Amino acid sequence: MIAELPVWLEDSLSLEEVGRIEAAVKAAEKRTSAEIVPMIVHRSTLKATGDRILFWICFGLFGITGAMGLSLIGGLDELILDRILTAVGLWPSTELHTVLAIFVEIAVGGVAFLAAWLLSTWLSGFDAAHRFVFPVSDQTLESEHRAELEFFASDLRSTKSRSGVLLFVSMLEHRAVILADQAVIDKVDPKLWTETLTRLLGAIRNGQMGQGYVDAVGTMAKVLEVHFPLQAEDRNELEDRLRILE
Repeated sequence: MIAELPVWLEDSLSLEEVGRIEAAVKAAEKRTSAEIVPMIVHRSTLKATGDRILFWICFGLFGITGAMGLSLIGGLDELILDRILTAVGLWPSTELHTVLAIFVEIAVGGVAFLAAWLLSTWLSGFDAAHRFVFPVSDQTLESEHRAELEFFASDLRSTKSRSGVLLFVSMLEHRAVILADQAVIDKVDPKLWTETLTRLLGAIRNGQMGQGYVDAVGTMAKVLEVHFPLQAEDRNELEDRLRILE
């Protein structure tokens, strides 16, 4: 049993619901020889990539704002430069104006860089900001890739009957995936999982992730017991627990 939930999952799931999900898996595997592994991950897209995209978006916004500001004040910048030169006892010249203008542009760029770094650092703490910068197609693809990675990492390919099934949810991307081993693929139409995933995502949107998982596991068990009924010699090859990963 999980002792504590990560912060990113606390608002969506309780420890009591974790217990119900794991109980549902145990009950399901009393009806089928297939192995069902429920899993929740924080994200599938790379945080470092999202952080970089956020920074460059912020830098672009502040850079454009700075450039527009300089253009809007028109000749005011030249007047300011003349005053600076007069104050330090130098004669105005084209060369000095050019040098000082370059310094002003560098200063504006530096301020834009610092402001972008501060804002993007703050925004990076919000999943919604990361979800915003990744195209929908990338979120779907990366979630599928993460599910495939975790399928192999969770020993689902090591079951004797090749009947392991992964019920995977990626929280940041709002994506769910069901991946099955070869024996299940050969006997079960993948389209049968579509409705299960749709109902699960609907339950999560409605703040009922625990019940959504319980219902999804029950539905999967009904499908699997038809093709993989429990046998006398069956043994539990994988832990009946909810796997929670970053």
